[in-house]
Amino acid sequence: MADRSIAPSPDDSIPFLPLLPAFNSRNQENWTSLSKEIETWLVLDVHPESPLWTWGHDAFWLAFIGAYPCFPRGTWPMWDS
Repeated sequence: MADRSIAPSPDDSIPFLPLLPAFNSRNQENWTSLSKEIETWLVLDVHPESPLWTWGHDAFWLAFIGAYPCFPRGTWPMWDS
């Protein structure tokens, strides 16, 4: 029998979606804020074996690259540990 404790429940919410109308995809600060919000959500609210975590992980990287388009070159903040 599958372990349903890690499956997303119907109430799982994604707090950063939909994006606010003020989100400007050409603004690096908007992408930086979004990547930090996603990171916090992943670390504090989502079980790491959940399919939602995998989706959030991908969303984080999309936002992070939006914030730091020269990654892995250039500068970016140190990883949280």
